[in-house]
Amino acid sequence: MYSSIRVANELVQGRSVVVDGYIQRTLAYHDGMGAKAEVSTNGAVLSPDYSFMLVCDTVIRSERVKRRARERTIWDEIETENIEEINRRYLANDFPQIDTSQLATGEVIDRIISHIAANPLESKLLRWS
Repeated sequence: MYSSIRVANELVQGRSVVVDGYIQRTLAYHDGMGAKAEVSTNGAVLSPDYSFMLVCDTVIRSERVKRRARERTIWDEIETENIEEINRRYLANDFPQIDTSQLATGEVIDRIISHIAANPLESKLLRWS
């Protein structure tokens, strides 16, 4: 909820907002890891103008995770064990997919920007001002 308020404040100020993960990702992860919880937002969560699913070859993903400069936690292990189910649930959202397997970060950003440019939406600012 706090994040949604921060996003709304940025939108009112005319700024674009990009977030890593959102309610759909949270639900996919929790469901995929075996948590059976129902979530009611009562309309308090903003809907994004654009959502994407960044996908990656399993072997490349595993290598990238290993290179991260942080210690793995039990949650990382649970995610790894359940990644196929998490992905299956997240894919059910039917978001445009970007395969990042062979892309640098800048190339991923370029793909997102290209998609947005090709699919413009009317600004949501009017709803939040």
